[in-house]
Amino acid sequence: MSRIVSHALCIATATALISCSGSQRFDPNNLDLSRINATDSMKLHVLQAWPKLLRACPGIITYSDDLSLAGISSTYREIGAGPAHIDVDVVLRITDRPGSIPVDFRADRHNCYFSINPDGDSVLIGKSACVAVCTESRAEKSFLSLPLQ
Repeated sequence: MSRIVSHALCIATATALISCSGSQRFDPNNLDLSRINATDSMKLHVLQAWPKLLRACPGIITYSDDLSLAGISSTYREIGAGPAHIDVDVVLRITDRPGSIPVDFRADRHNCYFSINPDGDSVLIGKSACVAVCTESRAEKSFLSLPLQ
């Protein structure tokens, strides 16, 4: 085999391996939960609340190139004198080196938990970096509760 053909085959093989092994691109407009390990009821809860979450947190779309869907989890909450409940969390991972998220958000390498309440009408976001990504502006607060409409 000639050296040129051998070199071309190596490049083609390397390109195929990179494209096959690369992570799936996060598309917030087409949420794919098929590879997520969660109960069907949790997935349904997320899918029903997702369009409202995107309206409440425009930064999920704006900065989607720097985000990946890390999973779905649940959090037991006791808030004040009200009844305890379980929130369903959408976990978004921010890349190690964000390209579109402003540096002053200090958001690199964070896992952001977007905790959707049982009624699907509010979301609680922890960490100021995640609040900043959600709202597209630098955040002073570590927690933010937003209505989902």
